[in-house]
Amino acid sequence: MSPTSPLDPQLRRRALLSGGIVGLFFFLLYLWSLAPALPPGYDSAELIAACAAGGIAHPPGYPLYTLLGWGLCSLHLWDPAYTMNLFSALCGAGSCALVAAPSVLGGLGIVASLAGASLYGLALTPWRMAMGAEVFAFHLFLVALFNLVAFLWYLEPAKRRGYGLALAFLLGLALSHHQTIILLLPGLGLLFYLERSKGLGLSWWQAGAFLGGLLPYLWLPLRARVLEGRPLGEGWAMNWGNPSDWEGFYWVISRSGYGTLQLSTQGGAEIDCLASLGGWLLSWGWSQFFIVGALLALVGLSSGLNKARPWTLYLLSLLILAGPIWSLWAAQPQAPGFGEMLERFYATSYLASAYFIAWGWQRLFNKLSKAKKSYSLALESLCLFSLGIGVLFYNYPAASERGAYLVNDTLRSMAAQIPDKALVLAQNDATCGGLIYAQAVEGRRFLLVPVGVAHSPWFIESLPPQEGAILAHEGLAGLANWAASQGRDVYFDVQRTALSCALASKDTPRYVLREGLLYRYLRPGEEELLAPGGQELYLQRESARLQRFQTDYHPIPWNKDPIRRPFWEKFYLSQWKQLFLDFQTDIPSRVDA
Repeated sequence: MSPTSPLDPQLRRRALLSGGIVGLFFFLLYLWSLAPALPPGYDSAELIAACAAGGIAHPPGYPLYTLLGWGLCSLHLWDPAYTMNLFSALCGAGSCALVAAPSVLGGLGIVASLAGASLYGLALTPWRMAMGAEVFAFHLFLVALFNLVAFLWYLEPAKRRGYGLALAFLLGLALSHHQTIILLLPGLGLLFYLERSKGLGLSWWQAGAFLGGLLPYLWLPLRARVLEGRPLGEGWAMNWGNPSDWEGFYWVISRSGYGTLQLSTQGGAEIDCLASLGGWLLSWGWSQFFIVGALLALVGLSSGLNKARPWTLYLLSLLILAGPIWSLWAAQPQAPGFGEMLERFYATSYLASAYFIAWGWQRLFNKLSKAKKSYSLALESLCLFSLGIGVLFYNYPAASERGAYLVNDTLRSMAAQIPDKALVLAQNDATCGGLIYAQAVEGRRFLLVPVGVAHSPWFIESLPPQEGAILAHEGLAGLANWAASQGRDVYFDVQRTALSCALASKDTPRYVLREGLLYRYLRPGEEELLAPGGQELYLQRESARLQRFQTDYHPIPWNKDPIRRPFWEKFYLSQWKQLFLDFQTDIPSRVDA
């Protein structure tokens, strides 16, 4: 694995072959297990809406992703949700292929390279990221591509000028997608320092290539100016932060609303950094690669330090920064959902581990071949097949989204029950994203107010003038109660928000009613529901609603135990379960009556 120039053409062909085999296998696997509609991602529905409408997504805007997504959705080959899900599957399979190729170029056997790429591709989090629209599958693809070019730069000193240009451009391009690409820079700087005696091939041309890679950021202000004044439904035009001027542009790309260097705003929640570090270690050692993969990675790390120290230190830096260091820096509360949110960011450390797994596999079977003369390629292949099948069947139920419509049906049923002109105050990320999707893709015309950004000046300015003025001066409660006084329906996705707004009503008492998974103010004429016997009428109506849902959408397996399933699926399943427990005994008799 020492630097050489040029690479053997036969070695390049073997690298292409191994990458092609891995890429094809994982594309077929990911295609088979792909989400058929809106997936259970934290930001999936909102990102799909941004791509479908050519809108600005939440900070930092993800200009490269949304620009590509807009182009793909404009082809109208499939509906926007499936289009972007398929894009994630392609990126996921591509990152697996790009992990396999450098291993072969470094002198490892094809089986060893397949082992590293396969255990990475079958790992729980990378697999999940490839199942539905999210920014992380594309990010992992760009990281893997950057690693391949960096490895070629390391292997072929005579071509470093050209590879340096490619690295600079890729760095800018990846930065215009996901800013955690900067976690590669310390390792890259270390690689450059250790290889300085062989010539770096750097020049001012790299600066120009880097700036060229950043050009997708121009999409944000240019598109924002087009979107200004175009209401989406009765609200804002999917123009998050309105980066049409420098102030808005900086607010978006710097993630000012999230504290810039923070992963998210914690709201005073208690953070346990040691628990976060332990969570990453448990995930890396067991949930992703199991003990076998972790042990192989440690063996491969030792082998790499002996044979290719500069390149190994580059990868080790990436693993440490994206894994344990990130877990401490971006530690989240020890509450449901936060651990899974962190997992998506850890995936880069799992990708770095894949190279070490390949080296560990090679070293292990080299030892076996010397100890047992009966060792053969067939035995090594059989071991990989057996290990891969075991991991595949273990992770498939937790990662596959094949036939999974729960989150999609839940979000679309919420939107379907909201009449046009209604006011909706949404707090949960997935719920808010689903309602944005209903506006952007399905043309719904209700006024959506994401609670988290309701007090941001850019958002207030995007509302119709009267609603914006009321929200600015009287807050959420004032807007909700004003809308109700105008005869408009007012919906909430969180009960505590509904109750706090109702209690703030000064002139007219407001009552909150649960309607499906949403809450709303009682309408004029529904006072009978508060009278004796009104509960019976309410139960009858909600029971009928549940039966219609089971008929119009895919039946909800409310008694299912969603072990190891994504957070939003478990969350919504628990909500449906409570509804069914509340109304299941009443459904047959009340509907028949």
